[in-house]
Amino acid sequence: MNLPAFSQRLLPTVYRSALRITRMRGALTLGRLNARAFPQGQHFRLPTGGTFFLPPDPHFFGYLLGHERHIAQLISELVRTGDTCFDVGANIGYFTCQLADLCGAHGMVAGYEPDDANYRWLEKNVALAREAGGNVQTVQAAVSDRNGRRKVVQGAQSTLHTTVEAEGSDPEGIDAVSIDAEIARLSITGPVRLVKVDVEGHEPGVLRGMAGGVKSGQIRHAIIEVSPGSHADEVNAILRDWGQSVVSLRVWQNGRWAPLRSIEIEARSDALIDFA
Repeated sequence: MNLPAFSQRLLPTVYRSALRITRMRGALTLGRLNARAFPQGQHFRLPTGGTFFLPPDPHFFGYLLGHERHIAQLISELVRTGDTCFDVGANIGYFTCQLADLCGAHGMVAGYEPDDANYRWLEKNVALAREAGGNVQTVQAAVSDRNGRRKVVQGAQSTLHTTVEAEGSDPEGIDAVSIDAEIARLSITGPVRLVKVDVEGHEPGVLRGMAGGVKSGQIRHAIIEVSPGSHADEVNAILRDWGQSVVSLRVWQNGRWAPLRSIEIEARSDALIDFA
Protein backbone atom coordinates (compact mmCIF):
# COMPACT_ATOMS: atom_id res chain seq x y z
CA MET A 1 0.00 0.00 0.00
CA ASN A 2 1.32 3.45 -0.95
CA LEU A 3 0.73 5.69 2.06
CA PRO A 4 0.72 9.50 1.66
CA ALA A 5 4.09 11.04 2.46
CA PHE A 6 2.94 12.49 5.79
CA SER A 7 1.56 9.08 6.86
CA GLN A 8 4.87 7.39 6.03
CA ARG A 9 6.45 9.53 8.74
CA LEU A 10 3.53 9.90 11.16
CA LEU A 11 2.57 6.25 11.63
CA PRO A 12 5.97 5.08 12.98
CA THR A 13 5.94 8.01 15.42
CA VAL A 14 2.48 7.04 16.68
CA TYR A 15 3.56 3.43 17.21
CA ARG A 16 6.72 4.48 19.07
CA SER A 17 4.65 6.73 21.33
CA ALA A 18 2.25 3.86 22.05
CA LEU A 19 5.15 1.62 23.06
CA ARG A 20 6.63 4.28 25.33
CA ILE A 21 3.29 4.59 27.09
CA THR A 22 3.23 0.82 27.62
CA ARG A 23 6.92 0.82 28.68
CA MET A 24 8.09 -0.72 25.41
CA ARG A 25 5.96 -3.84 25.78
CA GLY A 26 3.54 -5.21 23.25
CA ALA A 27 5.64 -4.72 20.10
CA LEU A 28 4.59 -8.08 18.68
CA THR A 29 0.93 -7.30 19.37
CA LEU A 30 1.24 -3.97 17.59
CA GLY A 31 3.07 -5.75 14.79
CA ARG A 32 0.21 -8.20 14.32
CA LEU A 33 -2.35 -5.39 14.33
CA ASN A 34 -0.27 -3.46 11.81
CA ALA A 35 0.00 -6.50 9.53
CA ARG A 36 -3.79 -6.86 9.59
CA ALA A 37 -4.22 -3.17 8.84
CA PHE A 38 -1.83 -3.40 5.87
CA PRO A 39 -2.23 -6.94 4.48
CA GLN A 40 -0.45 -5.98 1.25
CA GLY A 41 2.44 -4.32 3.08
CA GLN A 42 3.18 -0.62 3.37
CA HIS A 43 5.78 2.02 2.56
CA PHE A 44 7.50 4.26 5.08
CA ARG A 45 10.40 6.70 5.20
CA LEU A 46 13.86 5.59 6.30
CA PRO A 47 15.97 7.79 8.60
CA THR A 48 18.07 8.67 5.54
CA GLY A 49 15.00 9.83 3.60
CA GLY A 50 14.47 6.96 1.19
CA THR A 51 11.23 4.99 0.80
CA PHE A 52 11.14 1.46 2.18
CA PHE A 53 8.58 -1.31 1.73
CA LEU A 54 7.56 -3.24 4.85
CA PRO A 55 6.13 -6.71 4.14
CA PRO A 56 2.97 -7.79 6.03
CA ASP A 57 4.94 -9.84 8.56
CA PRO A 58 4.82 -8.89 12.28
CA HIS A 59 8.46 -9.90 12.70
CA PHE A 60 9.54 -7.01 10.46
CA PHE A 61 7.58 -4.51 12.56
CA GLY A 62 10.75 -3.34 14.32
CA TYR A 63 11.94 -1.72 11.09
CA LEU A 64 8.92 0.57 11.21
CA LEU A 65 9.82 1.65 14.75
CA GLY A 66 13.41 2.56 13.96
CA HIS A 67 15.30 -0.74 14.13
CA GLU A 68 18.75 -0.52 15.79
CA ARG A 69 18.91 3.25 15.80
CA HIS A 70 22.48 3.22 17.10
CA ILE A 71 23.54 1.46 13.88
CA ALA A 72 21.54 3.87 11.72
CA GLN A 73 23.14 6.82 13.50
CA LEU A 74 26.61 5.33 13.19
CA ILE A 75 26.43 4.68 9.45
CA SER A 76 25.12 8.22 8.94
CA GLU A 77 28.28 9.47 10.67
CA LEU A 78 30.68 7.17 8.82
CA VAL A 79 29.35 7.04 5.27
CA ARG A 80 29.49 9.85 2.73
CA THR A 81 28.47 10.41 -0.88
CA GLY A 82 30.66 8.40 -3.24
CA ASP A 83 31.59 5.71 -0.69
CA THR A 84 31.56 1.96 -1.28
CA CYS A 85 29.92 -0.27 1.35
CA PHE A 86 28.96 -3.93 1.84
CA ASP A 87 25.87 -5.13 3.73
CA VAL A 88 26.38 -8.78 4.66
CA GLY A 89 23.19 -10.46 5.83
CA ALA A 90 21.08 -7.76 4.20
CA ASN A 91 17.75 -9.40 5.10
CA ILE A 92 15.06 -7.31 3.33
CA GLY A 93 17.34 -4.32 2.84
CA TYR A 94 16.73 -1.99 5.78
CA PHE A 95 20.38 -0.98 6.10
CA THR A 96 21.23 -1.69 2.46
CA CYS A 97 18.83 1.05 1.41
CA GLN A 98 20.06 3.49 4.05
CA LEU A 99 23.60 2.92 2.82
CA ALA A 100 22.41 3.49 -0.75
CA ASP A 101 20.82 6.80 0.28
CA LEU A 102 24.11 7.89 1.86
CA CYS A 103 26.50 6.64 -0.85
CA GLY A 104 24.41 8.07 -3.69
CA ALA A 105 24.75 7.56 -7.43
CA HIS A 106 28.54 8.00 -7.39
CA GLY A 107 29.06 5.41 -4.67
CA MET A 108 28.16 1.72 -4.55
CA VAL A 109 26.49 -0.64 -2.09
CA ALA A 110 26.55 -4.44 -2.35
CA GLY A 111 23.94 -6.35 -0.35
CA TYR A 112 24.18 -10.11 0.32
CA GLU A 113 21.24 -12.28 1.41
CA PRO A 114 21.01 -16.07 1.00
CA ASP A 115 17.36 -16.72 1.95
CA ASP A 116 14.89 -16.89 -0.96
CA ALA A 117 11.99 -15.04 0.69
CA ASN A 118 14.15 -12.32 2.24
CA TYR A 119 15.98 -11.86 -1.05
CA ARG A 120 12.73 -11.21 -2.93
CA TRP A 121 11.84 -8.42 -0.51
CA LEU A 122 15.42 -7.14 -0.68
CA GLU A 123 15.11 -6.83 -4.46
CA LYS A 124 11.85 -4.90 -4.09
CA ASN A 125 13.41 -2.43 -1.69
CA VAL A 126 16.59 -2.07 -3.71
CA ALA A 127 14.41 -1.20 -6.73
CA LEU A 128 13.03 1.72 -4.69
CA ALA A 129 16.57 2.79 -3.76
CA ARG A 130 17.64 2.67 -7.40
CA GLU A 131 14.66 4.79 -8.42
CA ALA A 132 15.91 7.40 -5.95
CA GLY A 133 19.38 7.35 -7.52
CA GLY A 134 21.17 4.72 -5.43
CA ASN A 135 23.77 2.43 -7.00
CA VAL A 136 23.10 -0.98 -5.44
CA GLN A 137 24.22 -4.50 -6.31
CA THR A 138 22.37 -7.46 -4.77
CA VAL A 139 23.77 -10.97 -4.54
CA GLN A 140 21.82 -14.02 -3.40
CA ALA A 141 24.67 -15.76 -1.67
CA ALA A 142 26.09 -16.52 1.74
CA VAL A 143 29.27 -14.72 2.75
CA SER A 144 32.07 -16.69 4.37
CA ASP A 145 35.84 -17.09 4.40
CA ARG A 146 36.00 -18.54 0.89
CA ASN A 147 33.94 -19.19 -2.19
CA GLY A 148 32.03 -22.49 -2.07
CA ARG A 149 28.67 -23.78 -0.93
CA ARG A 150 26.65 -23.21 2.25
CA LYS A 151 23.09 -23.98 3.36
CA VAL A 152 20.50 -21.71 4.96
CA VAL A 153 19.32 -22.78 8.42
CA GLN A 154 15.91 -21.29 9.16
CA GLY A 155 15.58 -19.39 12.43
CA ALA A 156 12.39 -18.88 14.42
CA GLN A 157 11.98 -15.57 12.57
CA SER A 158 13.06 -14.45 9.12
CA THR A 159 15.54 -12.08 10.76
CA LEU A 160 17.33 -14.98 12.51
CA HIS A 161 18.40 -17.24 9.63
CA THR A 162 22.03 -18.32 9.43
CA THR A 163 24.11 -20.62 7.21
CA VAL A 164 26.27 -23.71 7.66
CA GLU A 165 28.72 -25.42 5.36
CA ALA A 166 26.98 -27.60 2.78
CA GLU A 167 28.07 -30.86 1.22
CA GLY A 168 28.93 -30.51 -2.44
CA SER A 169 25.92 -32.61 -3.47
CA ASP A 170 23.40 -31.01 -1.09
CA PRO A 171 20.47 -29.80 -3.25
CA GLU A 172 19.74 -27.07 -0.70
CA GLY A 173 23.23 -25.64 -0.98
CA ILE A 174 23.70 -22.04 -2.14
CA ASP A 175 26.69 -20.12 -3.39
CA ALA A 176 29.10 -18.75 -0.81
CA VAL A 177 31.53 -15.91 -1.49
CA SER A 178 34.16 -13.97 0.44
CA ILE A 179 34.41 -10.20 0.69
CA ASP A 180 37.95 -10.27 -0.71
CA ALA A 181 36.74 -12.22 -3.75
CA GLU A 182 33.79 -9.84 -4.20
CA ILE A 183 36.05 -6.78 -4.08
CA ALA A 184 38.00 -8.33 -6.95
CA ARG A 185 34.88 -9.42 -8.88
CA LEU A 186 33.33 -5.96 -8.63
CA SER A 187 36.66 -4.33 -9.65
CA ILE A 188 36.70 -2.12 -6.56
CA THR A 189 40.05 -0.35 -6.44
CA GLY A 190 39.24 2.45 -4.01
CA PRO A 191 38.50 2.25 -0.28
CA VAL A 192 35.62 0.25 1.14
CA ARG A 193 34.20 2.57 3.78
CA LEU A 194 32.13 0.02 5.69
CA VAL A 195 31.35 -3.69 5.87
CA LYS A 196 28.24 -4.29 7.99
CA VAL A 197 27.86 -7.92 9.08
CA ASP A 198 24.81 -9.53 10.72
CA VAL A 199 24.79 -13.26 9.97
CA GLU A 200 23.62 -14.82 13.24
CA GLY A 201 26.83 -16.47 14.35
CA HIS A 202 28.98 -16.76 11.22
CA GLU A 203 30.66 -13.37 11.71
CA PRO A 204 34.12 -14.94 12.25
CA GLY A 205 33.88 -16.63 8.84
CA VAL A 206 32.99 -13.33 7.18
CA LEU A 207 35.90 -11.59 8.93
CA ARG A 208 38.39 -14.22 7.80
CA GLY A 209 37.17 -13.72 4.24
CA MET A 210 38.03 -10.01 4.26
CA ALA A 211 41.53 -10.30 5.72
CA GLY A 212 43.16 -9.21 2.46
CA GLY A 213 41.12 -6.00 2.30
CA VAL A 214 41.86 -5.23 5.94
CA LYS A 215 45.60 -5.86 5.81
CA SER A 216 45.97 -3.85 2.58
CA GLY A 217 44.18 -0.90 4.16
CA GLN A 218 41.33 -0.97 1.64
CA ILE A 219 38.58 -1.75 4.20
CA ARG A 220 38.19 1.08 6.72
CA HIS A 221 35.41 0.05 9.15
CA ALA A 222 33.31 -2.98 10.06
CA ILE A 223 30.20 -3.37 12.20
CA ILE A 224 29.51 -6.90 13.42
CA GLU A 225 27.37 -8.68 15.99
CA VAL A 226 29.31 -10.44 18.74
CA SER A 227 27.98 -12.96 21.26
CA PRO A 228 29.70 -13.86 24.56
CA GLY A 229 31.75 -17.01 24.89
CA SER A 230 33.39 -18.90 22.05
CA HIS A 231 32.00 -16.55 19.40
CA ALA A 232 33.70 -13.51 20.99
CA ASP A 233 36.87 -15.56 21.57
CA GLU A 234 37.02 -16.44 17.86
CA VAL A 235 36.53 -12.81 16.83
CA ASN A 236 39.27 -11.80 19.29
CA ALA A 237 41.70 -14.29 17.80
CA ILE A 238 41.12 -12.90 14.30
CA LEU A 239 41.63 -9.30 15.43
CA ARG A 240 44.84 -10.23 17.29
CA ASP A 241 46.13 -11.89 14.13
CA TRP A 242 45.50 -8.67 12.20
CA GLY A 243 47.73 -6.77 14.65
CA GLN A 244 48.29 -3.12 13.81
CA SER A 245 45.67 -3.22 11.05
CA VAL A 246 43.10 -2.87 13.85
CA VAL A 247 43.08 0.70 15.16
CA SER A 248 40.21 0.51 17.64
CA LEU A 249 37.36 -1.66 18.85
CA ARG A 250 34.18 -0.31 20.42
CA VAL A 251 31.10 -2.17 21.62
CA TRP A 252 27.58 -0.78 22.03
CA GLN A 253 26.91 -0.90 25.77
CA ASN A 254 24.54 1.10 27.96
CA GLY A 255 23.62 3.49 25.19
CA ARG A 256 27.12 4.34 23.98
CA TRP A 257 30.04 2.97 21.97
CA ALA A 258 32.44 1.86 24.70
CA PRO A 259 36.11 1.15 23.86
CA LEU A 260 37.31 -2.30 24.89
CA ARG A 261 40.74 -3.86 24.80
CA SER A 262 39.19 -7.21 23.98
CA ILE A 263 35.69 -8.42 23.25
CA GLU A 264 34.59 -9.72 26.62
CA ILE A 265 30.89 -9.05 26.84
CA GLU A 266 28.00 -10.28 28.94
CA ALA A 267 25.32 -10.18 26.25
CA ARG A 268 25.14 -10.11 22.48
CA SER A 269 26.28 -6.70 21.29
CA ASP A 270 27.24 -4.77 18.18
CA ALA A 271 30.93 -4.03 17.71
CA LEU A 272 32.55 -1.30 15.62
CA ILE A 273 36.04 -2.07 14.33
CA ASP A 274 38.20 0.71 12.83
CA PHE A 275 41.05 -0.36 10.56
CA ALA A 276 44.30 1.36 9.61
